[in-house]
Amino acid sequence: MDLWPHQVRIIGAIEDRMQSKGHRLLISAPTGAGKSRCMLELFKANRHRKACLYTHRRLLLDQLAQNLQDAGLEFGLRAAGHDTDYSKNLQLCMIQTEHSKREDRGLHDAELVIIDEAHVIKASMAEEIVSEHVDGGALIVGFTATPLDLGHMYDELFVGAANSQLRACGAHVPCYHYAPDSVDTAKLKRQKTGEYYQGDVLRAIMTPTIIARVVANHKLLNPEQRPAILFAPGVSESRWFAEELCKAGIESGHIDGEYIWMDGKTVPNTTMYREEFLAKLRSGEMKVACNRFVLREGIDVPELYHAIFATCFGSLQSYLQAGGRLLRSHSSLSHVIVQDHGNNVLTHGSLNADREWELTATAQKTLSQRIERLREQKEEEPIICTECFGIRAGGPRCPICGHCENRRVRRVIELDGSLRMVEGPLYKPMRVDRKPGSLERWKKIYWRAKNSKNMTFRQARSLYAKESGDWTYPSAFLPLMPINPEDMVERVRDLPSWKLRQSTMEDVQ
Repeated sequence: MDLWPHQVRIIGAIEDRMQSKGHRLLISAPTGAGKSRCMLELFKANRHRKACLYTHRRLLLDQLAQNLQDAGLEFGLRAAGHDTDYSKNLQLCMIQTEHSKREDRGLHDAELVIIDEAHVIKASMAEEIVSEHVDGGALIVGFTATPLDLGHMYDELFVGAANSQLRACGAHVPCYHYAPDSVDTAKLKRQKTGEYYQGDVLRAIMTPTIIARVVANHKLLNPEQRPAILFAPGVSESRWFAEELCKAGIESGHIDGEYIWMDGKTVPNTTMYREEFLAKLRSGEMKVACNRFVLREGIDVPELYHAIFATCFGSLQSYLQAGGRLLRSHSSLSHVIVQDHGNNVLTHGSLNADREWELTATAQKTLSQRIERLREQKEEEPIICTECFGIRAGGPRCPICGHCENRRVRRVIELDGSLRMVEGPLYKPMRVDRKPGSLERWKKIYWRAKNSKNMTFRQARSLYAKESGDWTYPSAFLPLMPINPEDMVERVRDLPSWKLRQSTMEDVQ
């Protein structure tokens, strides 16, 4: 197959920087853009160079090894359990193995270093390995669909493609979103990573009626039982979903990092059984593949038609990686569907949407800025159709069933499993403090926040509301408030005075 235009751009960007020794380039393109093809073309064109490709998971290692073999490329395999041919210019590396063995045998002296799924390979282990390759003069190239929290690892971000471009060239198919019910995520607490605490998600999702709703909507939305993938809030919950779906007559399996459950049997997660599991999913023999995280990244099953989100993704990264398993084109697909039980589409937006990325972007900051835009009504919140529960970007008419409705209504799951109809926006505008002296009260909170180490403007605003006595918030137009609403997620101590609203110099000194 000929390369798509965005693949040509990506390969060209890397070739242009090939002589930039020690440079660290991050390539962003949505899942399904053909990043593996770009890697293969780079290796083919640079056979004379020493190169290595890093991954972090056995499933991905097996897929990459197969891709390299199919492309006719010779390579060494630096991973536990494999005999390595160190004479090969190209080396496929498991990063955990390389980190543990580098004192004994050193790293491959590569000129080109490719890091697959770069959004995962970013902790101290990765930093040490990348720094050593940089010191050796290598060009580092990271590939990811979600370039978040990576500013410390790379010098430059190159955005290779957007979702709309992938649909235009035929790499993606459109996704239809459905929210037959949802969790009240406002009650869920977040970790620093942006993810919800697992215990909160379990209590919210694993209600007495969850399996009945999952089964009923699977049958309604996917009556032909085309290949589907289910994301659960935990490993044991994933196994439970698989067993319960089987009881309902929907042949299903479960996979985690250690074990696979299929055909009523538990087997170890080895290469042989993984291949059998994925083959059953591709062929349609297995109707639903259940997991927590294992199938979130890197799997290549373009036959997938249906994703069931039986969990809440706190971070945009997790949401896009999970949903990205679904978007790639296949001859059997004109579109794909998402069945969302976790309020994920309302929180993070459509999987079809184009997104603007920056190298300094973090998952927490990106989510907070979206919430601010929705709360300030500078971005329209998606609407759920009251007839088919399809989700649309806006407008009175549902593009799926044609029903017209102006209300914003969603069915929220109660802890006892019952459904409650909730009307109105997900992020309601805040009640502003109109009482005299609000400026003086805000000044005091501002200086407390400025003298703290990590308090953001958003946290300072919440502190003001808590201490107001009636949960009213300071006006966004007061002096010492950020001029740009998106700066509400910044630490108070870090935002310079010229980015703040001012009335007199006394207010900012």
